[in-house]
Amino acid sequence: MGETFLTPIFSNVTSCKRKMEKKLFSRNKYLIKIRFLTLLITLFVLVAFVPEIYADDNVERVIIVSIDSMNNNFVFNEFENPDFIMTPNIGILVRNGAAFTDAEAVMPTKTQVNHVTMVSGSYAEKIGFAGNYVLDVNKSNMLFWKNYVYPWKCPELIKADTIFKALEREDGNYTSAVVAGKNFVGCPIWADIQVGPACVSGSARALGIMKFPEVQMWDAPDDWVMDNVLLVLEETDPDITLVNLGFLDPVQHACSHGSAESWAALEWADYQVGRLIKYLKDSGKLEKTLLILTADHGQSNSWKNLNIGNILRKKGIKSEVVADGPFAHIFLKEKNDMEITVDFLKSLEAIDGIWYEESLDDIHIRTPYTGDIVISLRPPYEAFSRVKPPTVGTHAGLQQRFVPLIFFGPKIQRGVILENASLTDIVPTICEITGYPIPNDSQGKVLQIIDPTQTTSPDIDYVLRSGKRYTIGYITTLFLIFSLLCLVPALLLQRQNEYLFQNITSNKLFNIVPYFLLTICLIFAITASIYSYVINLYFIPGIQPDSFIVSMDFGILGSFVISIIFSMIIIWYIPLLITMIISKLRGRGWIITTIPSSLFVFIIIQYFYISLNLMIRIPYNYSFHIFILFFFGGLIMSYFVRCLLQNKFVQIFKRKIIYGTIVSGIINIILWFYLLLFFLFPNYLFDFGFGTIL
Repeated sequence: MGETFLTPIFSNVTSCKRKMEKKLFSRNKYLIKIRFLTLLITLFVLVAFVPEIYADDNVERVIIVSIDSMNNNFVFNEFENPDFIMTPNIGILVRNGAAFTDAEAVMPTKTQVNHVTMVSGSYAEKIGFAGNYVLDVNKSNMLFWKNYVYPWKCPELIKADTIFKALEREDGNYTSAVVAGKNFVGCPIWADIQVGPACVSGSARALGIMKFPEVQMWDAPDDWVMDNVLLVLEETDPDITLVNLGFLDPVQHACSHGSAESWAALEWADYQVGRLIKYLKDSGKLEKTLLILTADHGQSNSWKNLNIGNILRKKGIKSEVVADGPFAHIFLKEKNDMEITVDFLKSLEAIDGIWYEESLDDIHIRTPYTGDIVISLRPPYEAFSRVKPPTVGTHAGLQQRFVPLIFFGPKIQRGVILENASLTDIVPTICEITGYPIPNDSQGKVLQIIDPTQTTSPDIDYVLRSGKRYTIGYITTLFLIFSLLCLVPALLLQRQNEYLFQNITSNKLFNIVPYFLLTICLIFAITASIYSYVINLYFIPGIQPDSFIVSMDFGILGSFVISIIFSMIIIWYIPLLITMIISKLRGRGWIITTIPSSLFVFIIIQYFYISLNLMIRIPYNYSFHIFILFFFGGLIMSYFVRCLLQNKFVQIFKRKIIYGTIVSGIINIILWFYLLLFFLFPNYLFDFGFGTIL
């Protein structure tokens, strides 16, 4: 009864309504899926591509400039550097960027470790070694230096991932470069383009970059480094470049931290920073360049040498000590001596830091080459090292940690001066700004200096101001005068023999005096020539040419001068002595005819080179080749003159004497070649697989 004629109609309407609702629900469900999928795609695009676009739009290149051994009190010093008067270009970056006055280097405060930190964000524990040289306890060579490992010669020791490698993994089109004044930086840190004084990659050679003819105790000068940096930026424009201006470091080692010479060297480094800013501005690249300026460590002055190994030995503790500046690794022979050793070391007033066992992790220094105990010495102490001689300025310990850190460029706050940061923070901050992939081993944090509204670098100026240029070195002049004082009496005594021959007999032994004086004259001339060459290479405006050489020359250059004397004795005087002995044993009188005028030719050619170098300052690009040309040219010319005179005046055994002279000349030239190579340019031996003690 309840049904009416309208029931079928309502039933159909309800059915249609349900079908429409079902269709609408299905359509809405489809739309929701589409919208959700669109949202996911949008998020994916933002995550995957925005950082890359962000980097392309705002930062086209990153340049990290490290001024080696620049303490924070060089830059932020209201007494000696008020208003950045000594470092105007660094001051410009501070005023227009974000600066940290007390950034910390990682321990140990050494060049190699901290430059790896700058491009990895890692501490020594991730890098794999703690020092510029380390002891391999698995080696037991009788020659102690054979047990040491030099990481700059063994790049495989660097275990930390770097931003260069991270970029290479992400996209092979990224380009990276390292241009360094120190081998510690340029040789071991991988990049597409690598430049160090003694090692230049094939990609760098293709740009026309040549090795620097390095004297082992010094590094390449800063103008050589910046010349190569500007060449690399012009020709390849890498996405990221590490620059090491290294010469402030050896100047401080030689002349002390805070000396007039160190300020002059810093001013010269600042000049190179000005050259970089000028290039970036003139080329239109400045507005999209992220520039970071810092240092690998500072320096302190030292005048007390502490022999840790000897002190422990007197206490009955057997150990092997690897020291470098105010920092030392102590390898105990008996592990049970740990407690008494630590207690004793803590009692020493010179020690300002000691780490062992778990506390090694406090400074992140546990590596396969870390000692059982690690110590830091406070100024003015330096630990005795069997590998390196003590220096006036030193670093490696706690007191040399603090350096300036300056960020300048797009996305960087302007005119901000903060205090604390770490060199480990450089890479994470770069990656946050640019979207570059962060290295796997990075341990730093992103610094709170980013300002997204600053889309380009501020337009800044630069200051190209150079110090006074000294041209004449007093050491060169002094040896030149000594040489002339020997030459004049030798020529006066030789005059009676018409300057060509000198007959030395048993009853006229005095006739050897002119020959002897000419030999001493040649020794002084060669020494003056070498000093002239070295001064020319390491010419820094504002520094008297000899000032830092005087403090450091007695190692290598002193050895070289001694080698000159010994080689001349062996080559020219031993044969005379043998002839005299043989003649006496045979009971015969003897006569030796010498030709000192051949030495005179060699001397004159050395004088000519010295005068040329002092007058025009031969550019370092050509200096090595010109020095070698004059040196060996003079040597060959002296033997050529000797052969000509023998051919003209000798009657008996003429042919044998001439052939003997030619053979001895060839041997002499080969000997001098290796002598020069070993003492003056030892890092060239690196190419041939020979090791040297650094």
